[in-house]
Amino acid sequence: MTKTPGPVPAAVRRRRNADELAPMQQGTRRGITIEQPQPNPEWSVPVRNYFRAVLNSGQSDWLENSDLAVLTLQCVLLDRILRGSRTVVMYERDEKGNDVLDEDGNPVPMRDEYGEVQRMTIGSVNGQALKAALDLSASLLATEGDRRKLRIDLGMPVEDEVDQAALIAAEQRKTVGKVVPMRKT
Repeated sequence: MTKTPGPVPAAVRRRRNADELAPMQQGTRRGITIEQPQPNPEWSVPVRNYFRAVLNSGQSDWLENSDLAVLTLQCVLLDRILRGSRTVVMYERDEKGNDVLDEDGNPVPMRDEYGEVQRMTIGSVNGQALKAALDLSASLLATEGDRRKLRIDLGMPVEDEVDQAALIAAEQRKTVGKVVPMRKT
């Protein structure tokens, strides 16, 4: 049997993504119900800064305890991945390849033309693992780009306080042009 060309008849056509098929279930938002979490002091500095930045940014108003667990897991993974490569100090060596030692017997670090200690990165970062860990930030809407993809705008905070300078200027405008008679004393 062959199909006939042309549009599908309305009696046969069916919308597969209709909203009536699966109604949206609503729950109650609770927010983070545990005390303010702190980053693990054993994490590297960039990971601790990322953890604090997510918790202090605008989208944290919508985070739940489960989101906090995902953020903690992401930071643990990022720390492990970033520790796969590390930065080490480079030391001076003599002609035979032995470390040059100072008076106390410690190796002498190499310095650049500005007097800074030279460092070298050893090891490598697993790119796939790093990508997987960073993809967790998309589920938390941690970046502005992730929020824009879903058309979410945090907006600017509303200032409840009235600008005092504007109030003073408004009061002065009320009195400008009014002639107040002087009282005789």
